[in-house]
Amino acid sequence: MKTAIEVPADEVRQVFMLLEDLNSFLHDPQKYGDTERVIKFVEGGMYKRLHEAYYQTVWNWLPQGIKEEMLNRPSPFENGH
Repeated sequence: MKTAIEVPADEVRQVFMLLEDLNSFLHDPQKYGDTERVIKFVEGGMYKRLHEAYYQTVWNWLPQGIKEEMLNRPSPFENGH
């Protein structure tokens, strides 16, 4: 069953712009193949934006049941992944 949620349009806009910036950077391997460019991208605020979107914005959109699922799922880094 699908669960509908309401989210503020300004938060959707922020997440969209974050995804747009990540896509713009990561779609071109020449960009992330350049260590200095990657460091500048991350230190220029990208990690802070990603952290806020993940741990605050989108997390707060989730219904409690889905939050519990997310907290109880296996780590993507288990079993050598």
